[in-house]
Amino acid sequence: MQVEILEWSAKDERPSVIDWRDYGNVETRLTPRRVGADLLERHSGLLSRLLGEHLAKVEMVADAAAAALSIRVLGLEVARLEGLLAPRITFGLPGSARRLNEGNLSEFRQFLETALRSRSAASPDPSGDLHRLQSERWLESMVVRDVTKLDPALLPDCVYPQVPAFTGMDRGVIDILLATRSGRLAVLELKVHEDINLPLQGLDYWLRVKWLQERGQLQQFGYFSGIELANSPPLLYLVCPAFRYHSTTGRMLRYLDPTIRILQVGINDGWRKEIKILFRREFERQA
Repeated sequence: MQVEILEWSAKDERPSVIDWRDYGNVETRLTPRRVGADLLERHSGLLSRLLGEHLAKVEMVADAAAAALSIRVLGLEVARLEGLLAPRITFGLPGSARRLNEGNLSEFRQFLETALRSRSAASPDPSGDLHRLQSERWLESMVVRDVTKLDPALLPDCVYPQVPAFTGMDRGVIDILLATRSGRLAVLELKVHEDINLPLQGLDYWLRVKWLQERGQLQQFGYFSGIELANSPPLLYLVCPAFRYHSTTGRMLRYLDPTIRILQVGINDGWRKEIKILFRREFERQA
């Protein structure tokens, strides 16, 4: 059976056949990575005074699109710093965040200490919000510490979590953008629960990265500085607890272009304590 895809717009007299090899309109743009570095450099003294002994226990994730720094404990945002010249800091969980000032500084530090206790595999309150929320970002924060646990071929020196990539009016956030030791780009998509959208979401980000790669824009915007990137198409890693892959994942992957190299990584359910690899395999399809 032969299937064709036709495109027909109001200005055309008749529909035209779409080339199956055409990836579609995925024109993508990045925000310069330097924005986040500038924020961190300019406000390093303020952050050091604010966080004190807890500075080394939190993560600073740049949101270049919003000119902000997200201050996180194992992926959970506990505070946010915005503004390059006049810093504005808010703290608290999403929906209840409030402006930090001298009057509630002790409240912020108490909240931070509670988050640090709760955000652990041995949490005294595993059903509480501080433990349960943002589980995928928790996994992401652990993966970023040492990506070679997922695959020794991955380069641990240039790892970019939460990369904002804009296509038209749509803002997508790539879980982790990285490269192999041979310079081949890689897109890593994470899930901790069954998700039917995993293959297509991973494909969406893969398409955006490939578009940027073909135009040489990744290094132009501050990614992979000093790295010689290969011309090969990016790899796509799908990472999920081994028994949490949705039952349709394999069937959906069979319909993707066989030239896209897809690697499935299955990890243990107890990843919060330590990530263990149960399997790593390339998904084989016939051209």
